[in-house]
Amino acid sequence: TNLSGMDLRPFTFTNADFGHAILSKSKLADSLLVDNNFDYAILQNINFAGKDLSGSSFQQVNLEGSDMQNTNLRDSAFIQVDFTKIKNKSLAGADLSYAAFSYSNLSGVDLSGTFLNNNLFFKVDLSGLDFTT
Repeated sequence: TNLSGMDLRPFTFTNADFGHAILSKSKLADSLLVDNNFDYAILQNINFAGKDLSGSSFQQVNLEGSDMQNTNLRDSAFIQVDFTKIKNKSLAGADLSYAAFSYSNLSGVDLSGTFLNNNLFFKVDLSGLDFTT
């Protein structure tokens, strides 16, 4: 499904299947977007800042240019996701509690102010990260 550039703000998506969808440059509601399947989706240049995407699945998604700061990603799963291409290379302020990361690239990504609690990092590139501050 190609929903690129669509204004989806009037809609609330919970338990939706966006697998393989193209949502680039779409506008999403500020309301809940929880428990969705975004596997293999193209999510380029989307403003996810401050949105609640908790409990969602992100396998091999393309997040290039998307703003992920202050996003609720609690209890979400990320498999083979390259976070080095997100806007400002920043997850600052995001809630990553209970999130699982496998084979993903977080190299040099800004994690300042993130909530990291009970995370799984399996074969993740964490080079260039400073967990002391």
